[in-house]
Amino acid sequence: MKKESPVYMRLDIRSRNVALTSELRQHIDRRVGQALDRFEPHTQRISIVFIDVNGPKGGPDKVCRLTVVLKGCKQVAVTEYGSNLFRIVGRVADRVNQRVSTVLEKVRRFDPTRSIRTAESS
Repeated sequence: MKKESPVYMRLDIRSRNVALTSELRQHIDRRVGQALDRFEPHTQRISIVFIDVNGPKGGPDKVCRLTVVLKGCKQVAVTEYGSNLFRIVGRVADRVNQRVSTVLEKVRRFDPTRSIRTAESS
């Protein structure tokens, strides 16, 4: 049986002029969950927003913004543009993974008494 990530419980998905199919929602859950699962003790809230900038005109006009609010730290936000929502989700998930890792590493370096594993205790 597949273990569900705790990240899924706090993932808020919103869209404006973009159809969110069940396949896309599953893809979002899987990719964002994979990207942020190891940071679960540090995450307070995760939201992803899709916007179709040009509406029915078509073209590479989809915007995806993934925001992660970390406990005791600033928020991390990544924005990607394109026409294929599945690819955009993959890129934004990879980028947010790197950014959250960097932020938590800076927190650890700035305050050596606070390890990444115990950052939520502050």
